[in-house]
Amino acid sequence: MQSTCHAAKRISRYFHTTLAGNYWKRMAHCYVRSIPEEERLKISFQYGIESKPQRMFNFERRFDETVGDLINRLQAGIEKKCLKKKKKSASGANEEPLLPPISISLDGIDFNKEAIIRDSMVNGSVLKIADCKFSVIVNAPTITKISLPDSTMADFPVIPLIDAEFLDLNDSEFIWSRFKGNDTNSNIPNFSECEEVSRSCVYNTSVDDIGWTLMLKCVPKRGSVSGIEESAIMKSPITPGPGICPFQARHLFTESVTEPHCIRVMSYNILADFYADTDYTRDILYNYCAPYALKGDYRRPLIMKEIYGYNCDIMCLQEVDRKGFNSYLTSALDSIGFTGVSQWKGANAPEGEAIFFRRSKFSFVAEHNILLSEQLKNNPVYADMAEKISVDREFTTLMEGHGAVLQVLVVRSIDDPNQVICVANTHLYFRADADRVRLLQCVLCVKHLEQLKATYKDQGMDLAIIFCGDFNSRPARGVHQFITQGFVPSDLSDWNAPDKAEDAHLTNMAFSHSQSLISACGYPKYTNYVGNFNEMLDYIFIDSKKFSVERVVPPPEHEEVVLHTALPSVVFPSDHIAQICDIKWIQTDQAMKVD
Repeated sequence: MQSTCHAAKRISRYFHTTLAGNYWKRMAHCYVRSIPEEERLKISFQYGIESKPQRMFNFERRFDETVGDLINRLQAGIEKKCLKKKKKSASGANEEPLLPPISISLDGIDFNKEAIIRDSMVNGSVLKIADCKFSVIVNAPTITKISLPDSTMADFPVIPLIDAEFLDLNDSEFIWSRFKGNDTNSNIPNFSECEEVSRSCVYNTSVDDIGWTLMLKCVPKRGSVSGIEESAIMKSPITPGPGICPFQARHLFTESVTEPHCIRVMSYNILADFYADTDYTRDILYNYCAPYALKGDYRRPLIMKEIYGYNCDIMCLQEVDRKGFNSYLTSALDSIGFTGVSQWKGANAPEGEAIFFRRSKFSFVAEHNILLSEQLKNNPVYADMAEKISVDREFTTLMEGHGAVLQVLVVRSIDDPNQVICVANTHLYFRADADRVRLLQCVLCVKHLEQLKATYKDQGMDLAIIFCGDFNSRPARGVHQFITQGFVPSDLSDWNAPDKAEDAHLTNMAFSHSQSLISACGYPKYTNYVGNFNEMLDYIFIDSKKFSVERVVPPPEHEEVVLHTALPSVVFPSDHIAQICDIKWIQTDQAMKVD
């Protein structure tokens, strides 16, 4: 363990001194981060005096500070970093260091010292320190953090974790290289000494990579503007994988992308890293699963390989980590042609929902997300509903305290602009004895979709609804009844727990809707299999007046699910099973028959 730790430190020093240092030495830019909503900007550049080593300078200054104040601050910083020792005069007395003259100019004209930074540190201006000139680049593509998993397996994708701003991943440059070695090597080779293997954002490993260690160099770009290149390296060589995963058999049904008027839809609770790798999951909930298989570095490659192989057009994901969405999901799916949007379960929630759509098939129209508890509390449309449940304080507290959201994305078909889809995605309350909470959440969801559909109809657009999610509810319960039958009565058992006093029972809780929604994937025995629990909880509901079901991707064989006791496991990255189906526009079929 100690040698591994020392090797990791050597690797870190190598990249931060050798590679990063060499890059900065040939850099002639001053990078400025300037966000109008913020009070301060950040200034970064590399500078050295005579034969002394180049030093990195980072300054944070107020927007309204003057150029004169900035120059004084820059000179003080240079004196501190580059001119620490005072020279001796001929008489032996200490002389004050000669500070380099500094100016900021635009189109060859220097700014006067009374000008403010906001107006001077702009694209095209030049910062001059002695004889060194630095062209100012504002909000250059910037990687704030980049890393690779500590290790990975052959035949799985390697997805870099990237925190960045102002860049376009499609413009950015990725260079993957590999070298033979292990984590105890003392000599880490330079990129030029390694074997280049790929220039894509995500590297798909093969059995030929076993025993090799991967390096990644990334140059962030946005159009023609480049930022500072950053590098990352794996700590350990690539190892053999777990063998064939059950989802690979499902991929045989999705080997190619769909035809223009067909849509492949997926709903998948991918099990948030935030929940997967905890003392509770390791020791109690998933104690049958190997602890290493619950870690994000192990699960992420499996999840992405599974998702890639389904070749979907619309993907509704639940339990998406906020950090994971920003650092790897977006980049991994953007690189193969998807746009993604997210909705978190509250301002500080660690996870939420995400919808991705294929850019070659759909264009973005709008988002209409809601936090269900806020709708119940603040939307006057639901004031009567809130009044009805107020007799049950526990129920009201649960409804108002849970962060369930309805994520809604409206997209338009590229091939037929008249085809507009309302894609909805949710994850309802999980507690086993909370059927009434889930049912009321479901009512709020469908009512919101109905209102949206009416609004768009007034604008001349007829929305087709696709409603996905982890509903945490079996087909026999009220949630499914309300969605597919369009009605739930007041005396439905879901509304009142058996232990409730008569005077606390809910009344007048009958609700209805006019949408024609069906379960597109039918009714498999289960979509969630954990320990002693297994039920169908995940659904893809579609508008049966707009779509017909072309194909349902069958679930994995039961023997595969229980081979490692339950889900998740070394070959199943989540405790849920992805639901996938191909649907077709009904009007398209009719038009083809007429022709």
